[in-house]
Amino acid sequence: MNNPCLELWETPDACALKMTYNEMHKVAQSVAAWVTAACGDKTTKNQIICVYLPRSLGMMSSVIGSFYCGCGVAVVDTKLPWSRLEFIVKDADAGVLITDSSLAGETGGFACPILDIAACLPETAKKTPKPWLSENNPGNKVTIKNDFRYDSKLEDDDSCVVIYTSGSTGNPKGVCLQYGAFSNYACIEQVLTIPSAKDRIVQTQSLSFIAGFHECWRALCGGAVLVMANSKVTSLGPDLEQWLRDQEITVMKAVPSLLRSMLIGDRKPQLPKLRLLHIGGEAVTQDLVDLYGPGRMFLNTYGSTETCSNCVIGFCAPGDKHCTIGLSLPSFKALILEKPDANEETNKGELYLWGMSLAKGYLNLDDKTKEVFIQHPKFGRIYKTGDIVERLPDYGNCIVYRGRSDNQLKINGYRVELGEVEAKLNMIAVINEAAAVAVDNTIYAFATIAEGKELTVGDMKEQLKGFGLPFFAMPGRLMIVDKFPKTISGKLDRKVLKKQIEDANKEAAA
Repeated sequence: MNNPCLELWETPDACALKMTYNEMHKVAQSVAAWVTAACGDKTTKNQIICVYLPRSLGMMSSVIGSFYCGCGVAVVDTKLPWSRLEFIVKDADAGVLITDSSLAGETGGFACPILDIAACLPETAKKTPKPWLSENNPGNKVTIKNDFRYDSKLEDDDSCVVIYTSGSTGNPKGVCLQYGAFSNYACIEQVLTIPSAKDRIVQTQSLSFIAGFHECWRALCGGAVLVMANSKVTSLGPDLEQWLRDQEITVMKAVPSLLRSMLIGDRKPQLPKLRLLHIGGEAVTQDLVDLYGPGRMFLNTYGSTETCSNCVIGFCAPGDKHCTIGLSLPSFKALILEKPDANEETNKGELYLWGMSLAKGYLNLDDKTKEVFIQHPKFGRIYKTGDIVERLPDYGNCIVYRGRSDNQLKINGYRVELGEVEAKLNMIAVINEAAAVAVDNTIYAFATIAEGKELTVGDMKEQLKGFGLPFFAMPGRLMIVDKFPKTISGKLDRKVLKKQIEDANKEAAA
């Protein structure tokens, strides 16, 4: 319990804190006691606790403490707009919001009690006589037991983690993952990573996203050190490679764009301590495998929030003929179907997934849940991924990712639904009609403007931020048009818009 557990790096040169497993356990015990007090006579099973904190001892302990008392947890990244937090707290019917006084903002609009994490941290607890930042609370005294245990039996189907992803209506949708799915995922990670106390595993993603949980539990379930790196570290570009060397990182998960940010010319990366590299979130190309693959295991991982874990894994090596996402793991089955009700698999089509870690569904969105979690007559309950893939019979039946079948995409590892971007764009008063198109990892906003009005990129971004659009879905370019191209059926012709972008980029480069 006294082994190193976590290091938090707030800047490339300064470690803000170090903690042991025992220290984190004690803070989590305190969080569990306050959360249980707030729930009162109500059962904590399936109760969602919202956590609104930066990467810190408090954030990790809040998540684990919520698990200690049998609750589920929804972590909201502090970079996201306040309106996003308000929506999630209400949508999840949160039992408690855990934050700190510097982030609390206008707390009067929340129906749930708001816990100040300072009341749970050893260095600030005595200086925080009032642990609650809201008037509706269970009081300022609680008994904290060092042997706190949740005394009701959890079922596999009880809610564990809720991850909010981009939604086509303009609001995010909460993917509800159950304890059974999360436990299965944790077992998979131990088999894939085989972590030990000697490992130093970096966390580059927020716990607002399932990839962040992957990074954390990969370390914590195996007794390794979790090295938390915030955005100042991950945005270092080429200098990130030196930071990874200095920290002696042995296991890392990254999106391809992060790896590319470290490259300088033809120089090959030098990461002698890195033994295992998980890549996911975006399509991987063989050139990255050739650069980063020598001397370590290189895993091209495929999964989604709706499957809780990586469920299809490709073991890639320098010089491979194909860069594949590989084969499905034992507790999953990858099905390639031409249409949702097809009884026979094909070698090219849409990917559907069956497995032990499929999510319960989307919170408060039964119709959307039924749309993508399909009860198949032959295969049972399967998840419709929206991804087009191809199985290669002459290459060990490995699967190659071919792209999206709909308007959803990933940019820098974050899932973005262009429908959400368009919904927010159309809320801007001077815009008559709007569309969002993605080309080369950049979102372009197209708009027709009301007569006599103007709109700059800066104005657009400021208004979109105010409407709650997250930073990762923010358009980087604005293109004002007189009218939108339409297909014969009257639908927006996105191919024409993409062609306009490509032509403009070519002209700018000439």
